[in-house]
Amino acid sequence: MSLDRLHISCELSRRQLLAGHVATWMGYWPGVLVMVAITAFVFAMAWWASPWFLLSLVVLFPAWNNVVLCVAGFVRPLLFGPMHVDVVVEEDRIGQRVGQAWHWLPLEKVDRVARFGGVWAILSLSNISIYIPASAIDEKYIAHVRAVMGKSRQG
Repeated sequence: MSLDRLHISCELSRRQLLAGHVATWMGYWPGVLVMVAITAFVFAMAWWASPWFLLSLVVLFPAWNNVVLCVAGFVRPLLFGPMHVDVVVEEDRIGQRVGQAWHWLPLEKVDRVARFGGVWAILSLSNISIYIPASAIDEKYIAHVRAVMGKSRQG
């Protein structure tokens, strides 16, 4: 199937940014709860028992790092407001303009595609999250992204 190149240039409102961020974390609630619980426990023990408990965060780096990313995703839209996005969808990759440069992601490396609150979140958990208003992208492009990402999981 040949797919026409799609260029999306739009403004994401605060609500859309928050909806995209919620879509990012929505499928991972058990993991999110565990990471928040571990981080809260370590900080509580450091507060009540000994500051030496903070050294355990070095070992548990993924837990507290993800807590920071999760919280930052909620705070960023509230502090900085709407954000302009430029996204290009091609047959084998998707790109988002970050500053003056383009950040390209092969579709095989997409981990998850989720929709929440009228926003599509295209996620590569170790790389980038791309948020696109549902009104700006046709379902055939989303279906194509899902089909290509599924091929990499099978083979």
